[in-house]
Amino acid sequence: MSQIIGYVVIEKNEDNKPIKLRIEESFLRYCLLNDHSASGFSDKILENIKSDGLDIGKLRGQGYDGAAVMAGVYNGVQIKIKAYCPLAEYIHYNVHNLNLVLNDTKFF
Repeated sequence: MSQIIGYVVIEKNEDNKPIKLRIEESFLRYCLLNDHSASGFSDKILENIKSDGLDIGKLRGQGYDGAAVMAGVYNGVQIKIKAYCPLAEYIHYNVHNLNLVLNDTKFF
């Protein structure tokens, strides 16, 4: 599993007032998973968030591919993470689709 976080950087002036917002994205790690169930994925994600010293309470979004184990509305990773952070809305991660297309493209 690869883990990437997106976050907002708020630039402030000398009066501590926001003057600019930037959205950043950072690769954190590749993880080896022994359990490929929704519980296995979500437990590993939460473990990594905690070990990185990040506050799960500030999580506002989560994006995964459309596989049932990730996106399932009843027992997927997104609903298990949402149990820890109700404000973390799930959005389908469309870049995954582009990656699949590029991997299957043959250049001759």
